[in-house]
Amino acid sequence: FDLTTPDRFVNDYAELLTYEQELKLERKVSRYESPNTIQIAVVTVKSLDGLNPALYSYLLAEQWGVGYKGKDNGILILIK
Repeated sequence: FDLTTPDRFVNDYAELLTYEQELKLERKVSRYESPNTIQIAVVTVKSLDGLNPALYSYLLAEQWGVGYKGKDNGILILIK
């Protein structure tokens, strides 16, 4: 699989969210990062490309670099 590293926290590739929902969620997760230094990424996908959800989300989080280097403080929420 190959999903380009985004410049946002919320990425709705499966088109499940309305524009307003996506903006609201983006604001929530970006505000959470500032005081806590924890990055949360939310992604919706139409397919897992034959991978199990745990492996898919792990590979995606690694590819995108979710969290801060050396802190292990990233969370990726995957919705299929």
